[in-house]
Amino acid sequence: MHSSSLGLFRILLAANLILQNDKFRPVFTQLYASYATFQYSGFWWYKAPTAAQIEELLFINKIALCFLLVGCGTKVAATINFITFFLIFHICESYFNNHYVLVCQIAAVSIFVEMGRWLTVDTAVRNTLLRRQGKPLLSVYIPRYHLFLMQVMMVIPYVGGAIAKINWDWLGRCEPPITWFGGEPLCSAAAATVCYGCDSLVVAKRVAWT
Repeated sequence: MHSSSLGLFRILLAANLILQNDKFRPVFTQLYASYATFQYSGFWWYKAPTAAQIEELLFINKIALCFLLVGCGTKVAATINFITFFLIFHICESYFNNHYVLVCQIAAVSIFVEMGRWLTVDTAVRNTLLRRQGKPLLSVYIPRYHLFLMQVMMVIPYVGGAIAKINWDWLGRCEPPITWFGGEPLCSAAAATVCYGCDSLVVAKRVAWT
């Protein structure tokens, strides 16, 4: 398959996380105003970093994402992105969010799949050297299982989300959307329906692709 699918995904993922990076800071301001942190099971060895260390992790993460965006040192940037994001969002279990788990999963898989073959500095430099040596250029095609692995990672949380939403609280009482929208029933009902529809659509698309 053509590498542009994962290449475009790499660009959009990195751009989205760069925009989100600055929004993470207030979360950790609350952390140091709290009385305790709740460690994840099995993470007794991981002590909460200081405020200065978190700032450094966020900075390193942002730099890695910039490199990932342009595809410069793609594998190294993907590895650093995973490590820093993992450390940042495993500080306290009270910050658990299924989308953060999804990002951790995607970041881990992106280390092993070929996301840096299309529209990257790496490929441009490598092809320039190959051209000068009179050798064939890098192929723009990659094994299909690379995309399949990423699709599987995307589906996992949405399967759980779709199943979890099949209950009266979500579909009938529109909770928690009605709380998000301050008790406004129409927007809440629309949000509940759209969210369930999106989760189900992702699952259906993955089944169709297989």
